[in-house]
Amino acid sequence: MLLQLAVIAVFARTGKLLFPSQGYGLDRHLVLPALALGARPVAYLFRTTAVALEEGRHADFIRLARAKGLSERRVLARHLLPTAAPAVLGGVGVAARSALSSLAIIEYVYDWHGAGYGFIWALAAGDGRLVTALVLAFATLFALVGSATAIGARLLDPRVER
Repeated sequence: MLLQLAVIAVFARTGKLLFPSQGYGLDRHLVLPALALGARPVAYLFRTTAVALEEGRHADFIRLARAKGLSERRVLARHLLPTAAPAVLGGVGVAARSALSSLAIIEYVYDWHGAGYGFIWALAAGDGRLVTALVLAFATLFALVGSATAIGARLLDPRVER
Protein backbone atom coordinates (compact mmCIF):
# COMPACT_ATOMS: atom_id res chain seq x y z
CA MET A 1 0.00 0.00 0.00
CA LEU A 2 3.00 2.30 0.52
CA LEU A 3 3.77 2.05 -3.19
CA GLN A 4 0.22 3.07 -3.99
CA LEU A 5 0.46 6.00 -1.59
CA ALA A 6 3.74 7.10 -3.18
CA VAL A 7 2.18 7.03 -6.65
CA ILE A 8 -0.81 9.01 -5.37
CA ALA A 9 1.48 11.55 -3.67
CA VAL A 10 3.46 12.07 -6.89
CA PHE A 11 0.20 12.49 -8.79
CA ALA A 12 -1.09 15.03 -6.25
CA ARG A 13 2.11 17.10 -6.53
CA THR A 14 2.83 16.90 -10.25
CA GLY A 15 -0.44 15.85 -11.86
CA LYS A 16 1.41 13.03 -13.63
CA LEU A 17 0.41 9.42 -13.01
CA LEU A 18 3.55 7.27 -12.95
CA PHE A 19 1.82 3.91 -12.69
CA PRO A 20 -1.79 2.82 -12.21
CA SER A 21 -2.36 2.01 -8.55
CA GLN A 22 -4.97 -0.69 -9.27
CA GLY A 23 -6.39 -2.73 -12.07
CA TYR A 24 -5.32 -5.46 -14.41
CA GLY A 25 -3.05 -5.23 -17.42
CA LEU A 26 0.22 -6.52 -18.75
CA ASP A 27 1.76 -3.12 -19.21
CA ARG A 28 2.28 -0.42 -16.59
CA HIS A 29 -0.28 -2.11 -14.33
CA LEU A 30 2.30 -4.82 -13.65
CA VAL A 31 5.00 -2.57 -12.18
CA LEU A 32 3.64 -1.90 -8.67
CA PRO A 33 2.42 -5.46 -7.98
CA ALA A 34 5.75 -6.87 -9.20
CA LEU A 35 7.70 -4.50 -6.96
CA ALA A 36 5.51 -5.27 -3.97
CA LEU A 37 5.67 -9.02 -4.58
CA GLY A 38 9.38 -9.16 -5.26
CA ALA A 39 10.85 -6.75 -2.71
CA ARG A 40 11.02 -9.11 0.27
CA PRO A 41 12.20 -12.20 -1.64
CA VAL A 42 14.89 -10.23 -3.48
CA ALA A 43 16.15 -8.69 -0.24
CA TYR A 44 16.31 -12.15 1.34
CA LEU A 45 18.10 -13.59 -1.67
CA PHE A 46 20.66 -10.77 -1.74
CA ARG A 47 21.35 -11.22 1.95
CA THR A 48 21.68 -15.00 1.62
CA THR A 49 24.07 -14.61 -1.31
CA ALA A 50 26.18 -12.04 0.52
CA VAL A 51 26.47 -14.22 3.62
CA ALA A 52 27.33 -17.34 1.60
CA LEU A 53 30.03 -15.52 -0.36
CA GLU A 54 31.44 -13.83 2.74
CA GLU A 55 31.66 -17.13 4.63
CA GLY A 56 33.29 -18.81 1.67
CA ARG A 57 35.85 -16.02 1.23
CA HIS A 58 37.46 -16.88 4.54
CA ALA A 59 37.62 -20.64 4.02
CA ASP A 60 41.03 -22.33 4.12
CA PHE A 61 40.85 -23.67 0.58
CA ILE A 62 40.13 -20.18 -0.77
CA ARG A 63 43.19 -18.80 1.00
CA LEU A 64 45.22 -21.71 -0.32
CA ALA A 65 44.03 -21.06 -3.88
CA ARG A 66 45.06 -17.42 -3.56
CA ALA A 67 48.41 -18.42 -2.07
CA LYS A 68 49.03 -20.69 -5.06
CA GLY A 69 48.80 -17.59 -7.23
CA LEU A 70 45.44 -18.15 -8.87
CA SER A 71 43.78 -15.00 -10.14
CA GLU A 72 40.81 -13.62 -8.23
CA ARG A 73 38.55 -14.42 -11.15
CA ARG A 74 39.68 -18.07 -11.20
CA VAL A 75 39.31 -18.38 -7.42
CA LEU A 76 35.81 -16.98 -7.67
CA ALA A 77 34.72 -19.14 -10.59
CA ARG A 78 36.33 -22.44 -9.64
CA HIS A 79 36.25 -22.41 -5.85
CA LEU A 80 34.02 -19.79 -4.24
CA LEU A 81 30.89 -19.87 -6.45
CA PRO A 82 30.50 -23.68 -6.46
CA THR A 83 30.72 -23.67 -2.67
CA ALA A 84 28.19 -20.85 -2.25
CA ALA A 85 25.78 -22.10 -4.93
CA PRO A 86 23.77 -24.54 -2.73
CA ALA A 87 23.08 -21.84 -0.13
CA VAL A 88 22.06 -19.39 -2.85
CA LEU A 89 19.81 -21.98 -4.48
CA GLY A 90 18.21 -22.68 -1.10
CA GLY A 91 17.65 -18.93 -0.78
CA VAL A 92 15.97 -18.94 -4.20
CA GLY A 93 13.58 -21.63 -2.94
CA VAL A 94 12.74 -19.70 0.21
CA ALA A 95 12.30 -16.50 -1.81
CA ALA A 96 9.97 -18.24 -4.28
CA ARG A 97 7.86 -19.69 -1.48
CA SER A 98 7.77 -16.28 0.19
CA ALA A 99 6.51 -14.69 -3.00
CA LEU A 100 3.88 -17.41 -3.42
CA SER A 101 2.68 -16.94 0.15
CA SER A 102 2.30 -13.18 -0.40
CA LEU A 103 0.46 -13.59 -3.69
CA ALA A 104 -3.07 -13.50 -2.25
CA ILE A 105 -2.48 -10.22 -0.40
CA ILE A 106 -0.81 -8.57 -3.40
CA GLU A 107 -3.64 -9.62 -5.72
CA TYR A 108 -6.21 -8.32 -3.26
CA VAL A 109 -4.48 -4.96 -2.73
CA TYR A 110 -3.86 -4.34 -6.44
CA ASP A 111 -7.24 -5.72 -7.55
CA TRP A 112 -5.83 -8.51 -9.70
CA HIS A 113 -8.20 -11.44 -10.12
CA GLY A 114 -5.88 -14.43 -9.94
CA ALA A 115 -5.64 -17.56 -7.84
CA GLY A 116 -4.72 -15.65 -4.67
CA TYR A 117 -7.65 -13.28 -5.06
CA GLY A 118 -9.90 -16.26 -5.80
CA PHE A 119 -8.69 -17.90 -2.61
CA ILE A 120 -9.62 -14.85 -0.52
CA TRP A 121 -12.98 -14.60 -2.31
CA ALA A 122 -13.69 -18.32 -1.74
CA LEU A 123 -12.87 -17.99 1.97
CA ALA A 124 -15.20 -15.01 2.31
CA ALA A 125 -17.97 -16.74 0.36
CA GLY A 126 -17.58 -19.98 2.29
CA ASP A 127 -16.91 -22.02 -0.86
CA GLY A 128 -15.17 -24.99 0.73
CA ARG A 129 -14.55 -26.87 -2.51
CA LEU A 130 -12.75 -23.97 -4.15
CA VAL A 131 -10.75 -23.29 -0.98
CA THR A 132 -9.71 -26.94 -0.85
CA ALA A 133 -8.75 -27.00 -4.52
CA LEU A 134 -6.68 -23.84 -4.24
CA VAL A 135 -4.98 -25.00 -1.05
CA LEU A 136 -4.03 -28.24 -2.79
CA ALA A 137 -2.79 -26.34 -5.84
CA PHE A 138 -0.66 -23.99 -3.74
CA ALA A 139 0.63 -26.87 -1.61
CA THR A 140 1.63 -28.75 -4.75
CA LEU A 141 3.39 -25.67 -6.06
CA PHE A 142 5.21 -25.22 -2.74
CA ALA A 143 6.27 -28.87 -2.80
CA LEU A 144 7.50 -28.59 -6.39
CA VAL A 145 9.57 -25.51 -5.60
CA GLY A 146 11.04 -27.23 -2.54
CA SER A 147 11.84 -30.40 -4.46
CA ALA A 148 13.40 -28.49 -7.35
CA THR A 149 15.67 -26.51 -5.04
CA ALA A 150 16.67 -29.64 -3.09
CA ILE A 151 17.53 -31.51 -6.29
CA GLY A 152 19.40 -28.50 -7.65
CA ALA A 153 21.38 -28.15 -4.42
CA ARG A 154 22.38 -31.81 -4.60
CA LEU A 155 23.53 -31.36 -8.17
CA LEU A 156 25.47 -28.19 -7.41
CA ASP A 157 27.05 -29.15 -4.08
CA PRO A 158 30.46 -30.69 -4.71
CA ARG A 159 30.55 -32.19 -1.21
CA VAL A 160 27.50 -34.40 -1.64
CA GLU A 161 27.96 -37.78 -3.31
CA ARG A 162 25.58 -38.51 -6.14
